[in-house]
Amino acid sequence: MPLNVKVIFFIILLICGLGISPLSGFSRKPPEPSYVPGQVILKFHDTVDSARSAGIVGLEGCRIKTVLKRTGLHIVLLPEGRSVEEALERFRKYPEVLWAEPDYRAQRLEDQ
Repeated sequence: MPLNVKVIFFIILLICGLGISPLSGFSRKPPEPSYVPGQVILKFHDTVDSARSAGIVGLEGCRIKTVLKRTGLHIVLLPEGRSVEEALERFRKYPEVLWAEPDYRAQRLEDQ
């Protein structure tokens, strides 16, 4: 073996012997998104009644999972194959929608 190949081989053995993986910084699966896939949260203007908000959600092929009574927030389930980003872009075009956001996952402070 040429000298360079021997040195490289020795370095690889040393790294493996120390339990350090050259790929240890890489995750084998992609990280989970910081939001719940397949659903978004909508806030309609206060002047929008429940029939109109349900109609908008239905027009987009989605369905309402729940409405939080105190805040009026709508948790909306997306049709299969629709990304959160696409849904947000579509809902934000309606003047009745005050805001549309991903359903972010809560994190404990020690997880940050």
